[in-house]
Amino acid sequence: MVNKNKIDKLLKELKLSNEQEEIMKRNMEIPVKIIGIGQTGVGKTELLKSIFRIQKEKIDADSMAYDRILEKLETGSVKSVTKDFFSFIVTSEEGLKVQFTDGPGLGESKELEDKYLKMWIEEIPKHDMLYWVLDGSSRDIGHIQENMKYVLDMTGYRNNLVVVLNKVDQILLPQDQELKGMIGWDTDFNQPTKNLLKLINHRTDDIIEKLIDYVSLTKDQIVICSARKRWNHGLVLDKMLEYLPEAVRIKASLNREVKDPTELMSLKGKKKLFK
Repeated sequence: MVNKNKIDKLLKELKLSNEQEEIMKRNMEIPVKIIGIGQTGVGKTELLKSIFRIQKEKIDADSMAYDRILEKLETGSVKSVTKDFFSFIVTSEEGLKVQFTDGPGLGESKELEDKYLKMWIEEIPKHDMLYWVLDGSSRDIGHIQENMKYVLDMTGYRNNLVVVLNKVDQILLPQDQELKGMIGWDTDFNQPTKNLLKLINHRTDDIIEKLIDYVSLTKDQIVICSARKRWNHGLVLDKMLEYLPEAVRIKASLNREVKDPTELMSLKGKKKLFK
């Protein structure tokens, strides 16, 4: 059951009949369905694990099924770990159920890509929203633009799409800055330094402009983050909520939970927070 206090407050405000209340409560038990797509190795499943605390007690599955889910969610492979679609339901501490669907990564070969794109086009319409993860540290997005435009043209999911530019922590400072001792990532506060943030914005602005022009997206649909560092992933979740269909958005907004990025701060950085 979802967050009882919030639901009771909402029901009271709506002044529904008993029958309407029961229907709404049953609807709240239906999982929000989200599907993620991206090239192999961009970290779409790592992003999933970063935003939502995927733990055994939260997954609606037995122990063997949970082990298979963890195996499928392995990241860092140069080849696509997932060759088919699989779904699992995560239940938040407040009780919100979210069904995630993962599928084969794109970009391995032209032959496989054509096959996988057809599979994605069939699978996406079964979900409430789509998130597309890109490697924000790479400028090579020509083929991604084409794939994205094709998928969105075929599914009509432009209004229910969030594009995530992940891995921005892997953008390197210019060599002259590194030689001067400048650092890109502030490990004390687990966030990019001013120099890296300036570079991140410059690099991602170029990607965003290309996606807006070629794929017909809006800048508001695109968010930058580092799943590995848990940086900006709260904003990613907010964007996902924003681009859900209205009825589903209301249900999902009642429960919001992300992993705490301060957990990755150094002890020195944490102490500075309280000075």
